Amino acid sequence: MNWQDVILARLPDVANVKDWLPYIGGIAGITGIIGMITGTAGYIRSGRMKALDLRLELHKAEDAVRDMLSELPALIDLADRSRSAIYVADAKMLWDQSCAADRSELAGMQAQLPTEGSDYRRLSNRSLEDRLVAMNKLRVRGTRMREKYLSALAGVEKKRQEMRELSFMTTLPEERSPKGASLA
Repeated sequence: MNWQDVILARLPDVANVKDWLPYIGGIAGITGIIGMITGTAGYIRSGRMKALDLRLELHKAEDAVRDMLSELPALIDLADRSRSAIYVADAKMLWDQSCAADRSELAGMQAQLPTEGSDYRRLSNRSLEDRLVAMNKLRVRGTRMREKYLSALAGVEKKRQEMRELSFMTTLPEERSPKGASLA
């Protein structure tokens, strides 16, 4: 007996489907188990990727907020000095109170920032999402404060331009003309 006869003796008859059902069921079972294993592995990997994406997003948000908040004290000081030179005492007092309140709020916002280079590998996805939401809230508050002071600087510049135009309009024509030029 040769090897081909041995194999053919163990295989079921091709014409009888009932003889093939155990083999088909075994193959389907093995395929199902392999599919379950690869599906589970993919699910675990996607969870890890989601956590990685959240950590990266959180680090980017922290860096952006940290940079913005570090620029705000200088912006507040510049707007304060510029505005103080133009406005009257009552308006200056209100402005000074607003600047002091914003400096206090800024200090609180900076205290809410985590230390630079924080490690988030042990946090759950939910904790990462919560921290990301908190960072976005800080960013929004910082952006509003930044816009307030940029707007104040623009208002100061507009006021100065108006004062220059008013000053130019109130001078006598001979004072506006260059020296040595005659009006005749």
